[in-house]
Amino acid sequence: MPTKSWFKCTMDRRLSDIYGQQWHTTTQENGLCVNYRIFKKTLHFENYLVKLDPIDSTNLCKFRCGSHRLPIVTGRYKDTNRESRYCNICDSQRVGDEFHYLIQCPSVTELRKRYLKVFYRNNPNTLKMEQLFNLTNTKELTYLDKFCQQIILKF
Repeated sequence: MPTKSWFKCTMDRRLSDIYGQQWHTTTQENGLCVNYRIFKKTLHFENYLVKLDPIDSTNLCKFRCGSHRLPIVTGRYKDTNRESRYCNICDSQRVGDEFHYLIQCPSVTELRKRYLKVFYRNNPNTLKMEQLFNLTNTKELTYLDKFCQQIILKF
């Protein structure tokens, strides 16, 4: 006969699995999560929340979650097609999303050089964006946070 602790453990695991499946489905189906799902593959605690001081972790969290005024977000409120939410600080005619500013935008090249390692600046791709947002080194996380803050301040 199952014990009380076995039942509790089984229920906890099952409820966690259900929630994880719902989270995964929601992020896959939600058009607002395009960049988020590049770097957030599984539901787990993010170490940057405790490695950085609270103000820095809040700013990085805003950038990761799309809680800012980049064209990708503001265009949504203006009912602009996603493909037409262009960067308004460069002439590239690319969508002004987190990936563009973090990895591509020529208008923030100097900031990128200041805050990101050469590896992330050369041959940019979504894998490097994923690696950036999953950094574990506190110093690198701090630089990433400062870079994201500078990008957000431009809007």
